[in-house]
Amino acid sequence: MGPLRSAVVATCRALSPRVSLPSADAVEAIADRMLATPSLVVAGPVSSGKSTLVNALVGRRVAPTGAGECTGLTAHYVRGPADRLDVVLVDGTRRPLPLAAGGRVPAAVGDRLGVRPEDVDHLVVTLTSAALDDLTVIDTPGTGSARRPGGVSGGAHADAALVVLPATAHAGDLDVLPGPAAHGPAGSSPCWDGRTRSVPTTAATSPSSSGDGSATAWGR
Repeated sequence: MGPLRSAVVATCRALSPRVSLPSADAVEAIADRMLATPSLVVAGPVSSGKSTLVNALVGRRVAPTGAGECTGLTAHYVRGPADRLDVVLVDGTRRPLPLAAGGRVPAAVGDRLGVRPEDVDHLVVTLTSAALDDLTVIDTPGTGSARRPGGVSGGAHADAALVVLPATAHAGDLDVLPGPAAHGPAGSSPCWDGRTRSVPTTAATSPSSSGDGSATAWGR
């Protein structure tokens, strides 16, 4: 945890006993948020290169990649003492599943566990990669996916969003993105920079530092 977050936590801890109960709860919630590992949701259309980017972010070739749709379930990549895969069902139970050859996330997770795909809420992929020391990465199904669920577990509560768009993307593509990718972590709305239409882009959205509730989208 960096010095700024440490200072915020210390301030919250000192302030909490001095304010009324509702305010104290809010102050403690801020401290808890600062202590939690930041999360980044990666979103975008099918075959936009999301999972390739996720592999770069986590420091391992673990997310399935290739032509066509590869990410059918939301996957949370977290740091841990050993590589493992847990399948979280919609009822909250967790079922372990071996990683595929090369330490990759296997295809057809539901079939391997003997459950219906709609009974799987999300995956938790624990890796020993140092790239995940201070970051949780959330890979999501493509926005054009036939298997995309109505919601994206965890994505709506991520701290930031990274949106991968192809060169042919247009402003309307941002309307179907999940959680903070569409609205910003604080409920803000991203701006569209038309210059990103003409080149392959990676657009990131986040609340603006101006505090006006807007968000920024840019490409490179």
